[in-house]
Amino acid sequence: MTPQELASEHFSFQDVLRNEEDRITRKHDLHTAMNETNNDHDDIGLIVHLATGERVEVLSSFIELSGDFVELKGGCIIPVHAIEKVEI
Repeated sequence: MTPQELASEHFSFQDVLRNEEDRITRKHDLHTAMNETNNDHDDIGLIVHLATGERVEVLSSFIELSGDFVELKGGCIIPVHAIEKVEI
């Protein structure tokens, strides 16, 4: 799915990760992905849960972490709690 397609979707309302250690790892991976896209502009994959329960993958060469949200290229905003995995 592209960031533009994802922008029109609704996301999971609760955190998709139950374990606090997994949440810490996700935050660390998002910081690493942000640095990677700022330096090398490589595509980073995110596994995101939609409100329907569907899991989708989105690729972006720009990731900006700001508080509880991630912005992708094109202005798509994703709540961190809807992100299952960061693929660097």
